[in-house]
Amino acid sequence: MVYQHMAGSRLEGTWAVVKTELRMRARSWGFWFLVLVFSVLTRLALPPRTAGYAFLTAAHHGAFTYDSNFVGTVSGFVSTLLFGLVGFFIAHNSMRRDRITPAGEILASTRLASPAYLFGKYLAAVFTLGALLAASMATAVVVQRIRGESVVAWGPLLISALTLAAPTLLYTAGLGVAAGSLPGRGYGTAFNLLYVAYWFATLWGALTISFVRTALWVDFTGFVIPSFVMASSQYHASVILGAAPPTARLLQWPTLDVKFYLPPRLAYAALGPVLVALSLLWFRRFDPSQLGPIVFARSEKSRGSGD
Repeated sequence: MVYQHMAGSRLEGTWAVVKTELRMRARSWGFWFLVLVFSVLTRLALPPRTAGYAFLTAAHHGAFTYDSNFVGTVSGFVSTLLFGLVGFFIAHNSMRRDRITPAGEILASTRLASPAYLFGKYLAAVFTLGALLAASMATAVVVQRIRGESVVAWGPLLISALTLAAPTLLYTAGLGVAAGSLPGRGYGTAFNLLYVAYWFATLWGALTISFVRTALWVDFTGFVIPSFVMASSQYHASVILGAAPPTARLLQWPTLDVKFYLPPRLAYAALGPVLVALSLLWFRRFDPSQLGPIVFARSEKSRGSGD
């Protein structure tokens, strides 16, 4: 990987990192595989009425109408859950790649400042995850049109999906950059395994904490949804991934309670860039002692061939 034309200003340097990262993502089969995963899982979470199962239901009270509010919520739900895993690794592994390849030496020889590099990596991860969310939302819209139970309303769809997914997107991208910037942490599998354990721990905590208001602050995976709680209280029962309910009565999915849900989601959204800014305290801009052994093996070989 080669970063070209690293300008002196921080904004130009940041944008150069973003453009380079996005070009690499567009040429990566892994990225397009993730697009397919987001689309397929969103499609499976919005099954036809004859599928025999449902992702979100009101149990025996009935099924929810496939309107924009509901399909947007499902899209945001699925994307948020997936962001809990892939968001971190997209950002973290991008920085890891720079440490263990000659890209670190190339970057160290440029005028690219640390803030420009870190925020460039962060924004590139945000745009990449945004494309995955867009794939999920596009799938939800297609499913809604095919079902034909309501007309697509872009406002409710965007509000439902973005309120759920965007904060987790921003948080996990920032967490991945902060982890990747730790000295000596950019390579190996130990840190990745630690994060997976953390993700499962927060998921378990959200499902076991009785006070939903508390769970909203510890769960970034999206499993605790106020509208799901509202549906549970309104219809006395709600089911995630259960048997298909009777369709004789189609119910309206409750609108998100902004006052109840917005504060913790804004907190997660703010944590992303805050973590990137804090990582400047410990990030060593490709200090030779922090670069991976592969870089130095190649570096020593190139020096030896030149003598």
